[in-house]
Amino acid sequence: MIKNLLLISSGGILGTCSRYAVLVFTESFIGRTFPLGTLLVNSLGALLAGLLFGIFGFSESFKNYRLFCMVGFFGAFTTFSAYSVETINLFFDGKIKLGFLNILLNNILSLLFVGLGFWLAHTLILKVD
Repeated sequence: MIKNLLLISSGGILGTCSRYAVLVFTESFIGRTFPLGTLLVNSLGALLAGLLFGIFGFSESFKNYRLFCMVGFFGAFTTFSAYSVETINLFFDGKIKLGFLNILLNNILSLLFVGLGFWLAHTLILKVD
């Protein structure tokens, strides 16, 4: 149990710091007009999570990697709550079109990138027919 918590929290620390770095980086270029940083972390996180899930799957031999990466890192790196708050803020600010664009892009890109990551894992890395 302690080992699992250490794996999850270690991954979480790295995921949180990585997310913060992406948010600061994107805001320095485009400001806060549109929550591009959250869109990027959710899309990139979905791609990498799909890729790693495609490699590790549910195999018991990769349990530690799943705890560190999937639960810890990606649990902290991607965020549904920030996406939700940012979308509501866009609506409250009267930016209705941007709010709906944020909903559309986050949902579609996250699903597409998980699928792409899984496909990459099976066709390029694992070469499964």
